[in-house]
Amino acid sequence: MLSETDLITLSQSPSIVALDALQQRIRDLNVPSSELLDLTREMYTVGSKSHLNSLNPMLREELGIQLTFQTEGFPEKRKAYTEKKNKYLSVGKSFAAVSFLFDLLNERFTDLDILLMHELLMDDGQYRDGPATIKISDNETKVFAADQLKEKVEVVVEWFREHAYGNREISRVVVSALFHYYFMAIHPFNDGNGRVARIFLNLILLQSGYFPVIIPDLRRIEYYHALIDADNGKFTPLVNFIAGLVQEKQSEYLRLTEELANMRYNIECLVLTEDGNTTMIASLLQFSGFDMDKTFVESYDGKDNIAAAAFLARKTKEKRPNLKHIIFHRDRDCYQYQTLIQNLSKIVRNNGLESLSTIFITDGYDMESYFLNARHIHSVFPAVSEARATELIEHATIDCEEKSKKKLRIALADDQKFKQLPDPEDVAAKINDIYDKNPSFYRYGKGVLWRLEELLTAELGENDKISLNKQSPFIEIDPLKKALRNL
Repeated sequence: MLSETDLITLSQSPSIVALDALQQRIRDLNVPSSELLDLTREMYTVGSKSHLNSLNPMLREELGIQLTFQTEGFPEKRKAYTEKKNKYLSVGKSFAAVSFLFDLLNERFTDLDILLMHELLMDDGQYRDGPATIKISDNETKVFAADQLKEKVEVVVEWFREHAYGNREISRVVVSALFHYYFMAIHPFNDGNGRVARIFLNLILLQSGYFPVIIPDLRRIEYYHALIDADNGKFTPLVNFIAGLVQEKQSEYLRLTEELANMRYNIECLVLTEDGNTTMIASLLQFSGFDMDKTFVESYDGKDNIAAAAFLARKTKEKRPNLKHIIFHRDRDCYQYQTLIQNLSKIVRNNGLESLSTIFITDGYDMESYFLNARHIHSVFPAVSEARATELIEHATIDCEEKSKKKLRIALADDQKFKQLPDPEDVAAKINDIYDKNPSFYRYGKGVLWRLEELLTAELGENDKISLNKQSPFIEIDPLKKALRNL
């Protein structure tokens, strides 16, 4: 394991220095730590919900075999951990791990906490009793020995304690990255090693005042390569990778905070949207009758950041007496409306914003879907009849079918019912069948609208591509009408 000198050297790397400077800017905002913790918990719960929903819903009456064995001879300790387990499982398995994680913030965790977390996540809670093999590439595998797993985990936990609470020259982000790697290098469980390792990585980050991170699927390969580099004694790539994820989270919070802090005092309506490009929602607001000189549109850019947006909206309301209403927007995507409205309502309620908020979830896949409307098309371009507009919408939907199906497959691939299918082709076939039964519900609005505008351009003989982003009496959005009445 790396020495204190090596850890100090890694702590002086540019990625860590930049992160330290960013963290100081957040501290300068003087937001109470208790409020930041509430925000962090909400963000992490929302962001990791799909990950946690894959947990086994069945409750076990006893602790895992290995956890029981480790507490043999210590009946009080066994009783305490049994009570812990029952406490967290009583609130529902999908949130048990998050509850346990945040309750560990003020504790110095032990190897028994790791075992308990593994049981909550994997319904297991015991070290493997044989060697483990994982596939690194088509031609390479890695074998993990099965000897002294308990002792090895204890050594890693002790290493963490030695270096996390001592020398201030050592960055906690560096320690979190190294702890994560050392745990993964032991690979103590048959399954769920990465999941447990990432949760304790986040525990260390949280204890250090950082937002927790979730490794995006699109960056998993980069993450695995960083672990392989660490196997070869090169730890800088892993430290930079983790520091980069942390910096992204801290930057999102800081950017949104500064944007809202700079909001004009005459603003009466604050609109928070998940879309990075706010052009479309600004158009819909204007078409619905909003005074855009008194309406501020800000992107919170990501579904798991709605909690941060709500938190900062509450802080903004406290400082902006003219603010009369807040609109929270997110696209329906492939989900059911009722599920989304329940999730967003809870976040709004937790921030005490129900009385001045409207939740705007698009009727179609996204905001562009509002323009896939034959009456709107005929109103804007009278030369195109409603019947012909309907035909062109259908044509564009078919042309974009594969793109729409691909987005649906990506969105639903993590659903537990599809994970249970061993054959990827079966997964694709079943998800494609879901689309085929209701294309208008699942079609990707942005892609279909773009193709529809191309078809209309040809239909009307225009040289320049036309736009359907125009006002007409047929772009009617009930949540925006409701919000307008509150101004």
